[in-house]
Amino acid sequence: MRTGRNAIGAGFLLVSGLVLTACGGSDPSGPGNSTYYLRFSVNGAQVSYTLQTSLQASFAQAGTQYNGVFVGFDATTNANLQVFSGSPITTTTYSGYGVVGMAVVGAIMGYQDATGTLYVSGNGATDAVVTITQLTGESVRGTFTARLEAPGNPDLVVTNGEFSVPRFN
Repeated sequence: MRTGRNAIGAGFLLVSGLVLTACGGSDPSGPGNSTYYLRFSVNGAQVSYTLQTSLQASFAQAGTQYNGVFVGFDATTNANLQVFSGSPITTTTYSGYGVVGMAVVGAIMGYQDATGTLYVSGNGATDAVVTITQLTGESVRGTFTARLEAPGNPDLVVTNGEFSVPRFN
């Protein structure tokens, strides 16, 4: 089981590194002033990504494994949501994290704060719930919640999560 958690952590580090190498920043005008956004409350504090070039959704498929990744970032922080299924990603709720048949199914979230600490979900006690409410050829929209953990740090509670991000494939 520890190997699976290490693989999840490595995946988050890879996504975080890729995201941080791209230039971007948050739009200080806040929620509601942009076409696209990824925003949520973490332990009561608002986190909002609204710079249009820092938001994206992408989808992949390998055999019977399908996944969607939704990302927002700025110069010092980033967040990503990932959904997994044994069938094409669609408008539904993804939760839990495990293997069903020949595919990983469920949802996970990663959040790297301004101190560089990477918080992740996906071990049962810290699950994410991602609901895709709209999926078009141009964008993906939905809501999410999660409980995230990082070794040696108190858990983070993510509430009021919502996203509307452009699709890149």
